[in-house]
Amino acid sequence: MGVFSWLVLGVIAGYAAKWIMPEQMPDSAVKIVLIGIVGAMLGRGLAALLALGATGGLGLFSILVGVLGTLIMLFVYRKVSSE
Repeated sequence: MGVFSWLVLGVIAGYAAKWIMPEQMPDSAVKIVLIGIVGAMLGRGLAALLALGATGGLGLFSILVGVLGTLIMLFVYRKVSSE
């Protein structure tokens, strides 16, 4: 997956997570996108570790894995940050 695809997937995953848990996500668009990008990479790594299938491109499975990874990353962010 190219850099542009990671950015798009991060934006999609970040805003999907904000839609799912609006009170937990930060208000800054930059933080939402960064949490989304890191979460998408985390989700892809977990999917590869669990041998769940290919997560390349911007398919539905990649978006779902990205959103799940973003929700995990959001949990970690909330535990670490003081917001």
